[in-house]
Order: sequence, then structure tokens, then C-alpha cells
Amino acid sequence: MVPSIRSTQSLDLYEILPFVDCVVSYTSTVVLEAMIAGKAVFVLDNEDMSYTGYFDSLDFLVQKNPEDLAKLVVHYFKDPKQKSRVQKKIDAFLADAYPNKISSSKRLIQCIQSLTKE
Repeated sequence: MVPSIRSTQSLDLYEILPFVDCVVSYTSTVVLEAMIAGKAVFVLDNEDMSYTGYFDSLDFLVQKNPEDLAKLVVHYFKDPKQKSRVQKKIDAFLADAYPNKISSSKRLIQCIQSLTKE
């Protein structure tokens, strides 16, 4: 398969995520979904999109300048050390955003039990 870059605007996110190497997006839930799916992410902080600061802890992975973002993506694919650095930043973000490692079904059962005193 020949490497390519394509817009996925007309595709369903869950259909395309298994087939991408990374996700480049403006600030949206797509970034979070991609990280949860184990993909590297690069975020364009576009002030027109009313950025909330949710992804601030991703640090260098969030760029205001599209050219700087593009250079970062290229560096990611050329330098294995950069891949490791990106993954560590994503792992830290997810650990902070989702500190509870219990599955949602177990958490739901615990919640129901606490409410029903079972």
C-alpha cells in the first residue's frame, strides 16, 4: 500500500481509526477517541474553534501554527525517539484523564449496588 494523506471528513471515525497511523485534528473529541484507540495525535489549536484548554497537558502536541504542526508530524515519522516522546505524552494524558482503571460495567455495578444497598 502506498502511503497517503486523506481527509476523513466523509467517513465514520470508528471505521477509519483502525487504518490510520496518526490523527491530525483541530481540538475535538476526535483527538480523545484517537488516543483511546491507541493512535498518535497532533492537535491544531485554532482559536476560531473556541479551544477550551482540555488538551493543554499534551504540551508540544498542540500547536497554534499549522506549519509547526506539520513539522512535528514529519519529525514523528522520521525519528523513533520522537515516537516514544509522543507516546509518553499521550499515556500521561490518558492516565490523568482516566485515572480509574475499572471497566465501565464494573463501575456501573458498583454504582447500582451502592444506590440499592445490595
